[in-house]
Amino acid sequence: MKPTPRNVHHVALAAAAGMSGIALFDAGTAAVTSHNSVFSDETTVPWAMHASNVVHGLAYVALVAVLLLHRHRIEGVNRVARASLWVVLCSLIVLAAGFLVFLPFLDPQDMPAAPGVAIGLAFAGMLLGAPVLGIAVRRVPELRPGSLVLLAMIPIHAVTILLAVTAPAVAHPAYLETALAFGVALLGYRAACAPADTASAGLVNVGGRRRS
Repeated sequence: MKPTPRNVHHVALAAAAGMSGIALFDAGTAAVTSHNSVFSDETTVPWAMHASNVVHGLAYVALVAVLLLHRHRIEGVNRVARASLWVVLCSLIVLAAGFLVFLPFLDPQDMPAAPGVAIGLAFAGMLLGAPVLGIAVRRVPELRPGSLVLLAMIPIHAVTILLAVTAPAVAHPAYLETALAFGVALLGYRAACAPADTASAGLVNVGGRRRS
């Protein structure tokens, strides 16, 4: 049976919840104990680290599916939306490959430079490109509520930087990761829940221009 657009979003939301749960657990553990959780790269519990890698990798795959589902709709908004979409999409693909294919066979504490740099750049591209995408598509009703959640990454980023200065133990990228995961998982959810004839047509009017 072919999955419906709504099913794709529901899988992505479940994956986002798993990924965010691990990230927030790590943030809470670091804030309370000043140590990373069992899911971190420094853990002495290998199965927990591998489980975390699999959950993150599968979450990135699910988020890629959502972006591909609404790719034409996003690309039709403007050039900024198109460019930021591909930055986020390529970053998620690199991260999915990194967590599912490479990290299971590499020591995080002694990782070769090339995959480490690639994963670092992809992580930065994902977190920086996603709020730009949210800004670019914020006026498209069909792409809500995800676009608004991605837009919220901007104040979350500012608060995280402030915490890094005033309360370093509490500052953690998990807050941005959570907004990113749910923002992408919900991007286009309104369109996915629209009646079948409307969703299949996929046509809206922005500034007097029809797009798909």
